[in-house]
Order: sequence, then structure tokens, then C-alpha cells
Amino acid sequence: MGKSDLKTMANRMKARGLQKLRWYCQMCEKQCRDENGFKCHCSSESHQRQMAVFGQAPGRAVERFSGEFLEAFLALLRHGHRGSRVAATVVYSELVADRRHVHMNSTRWATLTEFVEFLGRQGLAKAEHTPKPQGLEEEEAKERSNRKDHWLSPGIVAKVMSKPLAEKGHHYYKHKGLVRRIIDRYVGEIEMLESKHVVRVDQAELETVIPQIGGLVRVVNGAYRGSNARLLSVDTERFSARLRVEKGLYEGRVLEDVEYEDICKVASHNVYVVLHTCFRQCSLQRVQYK
Repeated sequence: MGKSDLKTMANRMKARGLQKLRWYCQMCEKQCRDENGFKCHCSSESHQRQMAVFGQAPGRAVERFSGEFLEAFLALLRHGHRGSRVAATVVYSELVADRRHVHMNSTRWATLTEFVEFLGRQGLAKAEHTPKPQGLEEEEAKERSNRKDHWLSPGIVAKVMSKPLAEKGHHYYKHKGLVRRIIDRYVGEIEMLESKHVVRVDQAELETVIPQIGGLVRVVNGAYRGSNARLLSVDTERFSARLRVEKGLYEGRVLEDVEYEDICKVASHNVYVVLHTCFRQCSLQRVQYK
């Protein structure tokens, strides 16, 4: 897969807007990349105006969103799974594939299980509870434990997407840099690969980089957070990747359907050593000049 293919893939992902659902504001129909971006959006003037409207009749808005969600879910059941036994998660995955769908966090139901139980009580569908395999429960527990609102990690290559930096005349916008160190979890000290300049950028203005097939990536969020893995293949329709863990406790394990935003290219050893050497020399020079 060439660079042009990766760029096309990334553009398609942004166009469809399939990102983390919990960072979506239904009132504003605004998708944020992470918790930090979501907090910034919630403090914006436009969001505050929408919430003022919501505050005038909160029950009416929730009921409207709940009705739209229910109607869309039942439509998928009728048209795609009529008379068949299907897992609720399968139908839900089909529902959320549409970027314009109503998100569950804006409805009266807090979880998919609660929603399915509602369908059963109302006689809209026959609901059955099937216990999860122990291995699946362990994976979900690991996912909950390692899913964080910050994803930066030293040694990865990220793309700078900060427009303010571009407006100030710096040529960093859409350029890649090596994450040297992390400041307060959310800010990265980035050494640009071309200019060798060092800038501090918030993670909300950085993007993960996907290498070519066979390249080394780091899992930056989720169950296997911190693991280095080899990129085996990508699914451009599902915006996910197939990986094989390289070292450590899970060495050799193949990970399926890992989302693009949960992995990032690891700097090659040669580049890392060169930049590390330059960084140390600059630090020594600053000490001598003092």
C-alpha cells in the first residue's frame, strides 16, 4: 500500500466521520476526536446555546432522539434480519455505520442491554440473554482498563494538524514528527522529521500515522495499549487493521479489527537514534552556553 492509498484511506475515514461515539454531541451533531476535544466543544458558545434550548424542554428532546433511534433499529431488524436470530451487537454495528444516526448516549437507554430489554418488554422483539465466553469477558475487562482519554506515546510518528501553527507562518501543518516526550498526558513535544524543529502540540491537533503493510505500529489505546505490533493488513471499509504483536506478554498474538486511531507508526530505529543524538547535542549546547 503506497502513501497515496493511505492518504485516500484517511480522507475517506474523515469524510464518513466514523470515530468514537462517546465523543459525539447529538445536540450540535458534532464529532470530537477525544475527551479533550469534547471538553473544549462543551465549553464553546455554540454548544452552550444548544444546551440552553435543551434545558427548556429536556424530556421532549430525549424522547425525540429515543424515538428516532428505536425506529432506525427496528427498520434494520425488519429489512435485514426478519425472522432470524441475530445478536443485538450486529444490528447495532449496522446502525452506527451511518454517520447520521442518532447516538445512544442521547436516548433514554444508557446501554444496548437496557435497550434490548425494552424491546422484549414491549413485544417488539424476542430478547434472549446468552452468557459471554470467559475469554470475551476478559478481553472486555482489559479494554475497559486500558481505554484512556490520552494516547500519545514517546517514539511514535504523528502528523501535526494544528492550523494555528500554519497561520503563524510555520510549515508544520500536515507534516510528520517524532513524539519525543509527553507533557501532562495530553501535550506532546514533537520533533519535526524535516526541519528538526521541536514544537509542543496538544494531542487534539495530532493525528495517528498508519505505515505501509509490514510496518511497525504501537497500539496507543485499548486492550493492548503499549504493545508494538506488525501491520498485517488493513480494512478500508471498516477503517480497521489486522496486527501481530511483536514482543512482550502477548508476542505472536494476532489482533483483529483494531481501529486506525488506536494504532500509530513507530519511528524506525535509525531515525530515532539520529534524532535522539541531535536532541542530546542541542541540550548539551544549551548547557554550555549558560
